[in-house]
Amino acid sequence: MVDSVQTTPESVLEAAFRAFREGDGRALAALATPESLREYRDAVLREASHQWKTWTVEDLLAHDPDMPVEVAEWRVSEMNRSREQHEEQQLARLPGTTSIADLETLSAAELVQRALHGMPGARALGFCRVLGQVMETDSRAYVLFQIGTEEETESGEYPTVAVVERSDGVWKLSLDASSPYIMPGFRNMYFVTDMDP
Repeated sequence: MVDSVQTTPESVLEAAFRAFREGDGRALAALATPESLREYRDAVLREASHQWKTWTVEDLLAHDPDMPVEVAEWRVSEMNRSREQHEEQQLARLPGTTSIADLETLSAAELVQRALHGMPGARALGFCRVLGQVMETDSRAYVLFQIGTEEETESGEYPTVAVVERSDGVWKLSLDASSPYIMPGFRNMYFVTDMDP
């Protein structure tokens, strides 16, 4: 049986936005294409497991013989601190995740769920206005939409485009694996809470 929210490209985008706004990552994941969920999970793991070159004071001095030893020591300590903070920041974006090893065991749907709980400011969006769709094929459509906050009555921005694909009679949204907000079109959005210390 096909869920009524997945009968048109527009309805799946509207349902995905509702799930996003309500912080229901599992519902959002259920509306997403398996490929985009896989890409999202891979992107999160790649970012969290960033491979760092470990520099020593000797490495820096060999690279720049004129560098004072004190400066090389300071740089090494700053690089080590950045590496430690990177893991903390990645885990903070996914509440309930205790380590990178823990992160690697999570399904894509669980990662989406935790990511949404880690971004309450983004979920403060007030509206998603679907403007229409363009069918590329019988199984691929582009949905034009605008988003805004509760205070905005309309968006002055150009429309954003979401890719929606049909498989087995059900429309699914392609998530944006490169966006910290997961949703298509949210890649360049910033919220005050994102910048708070």
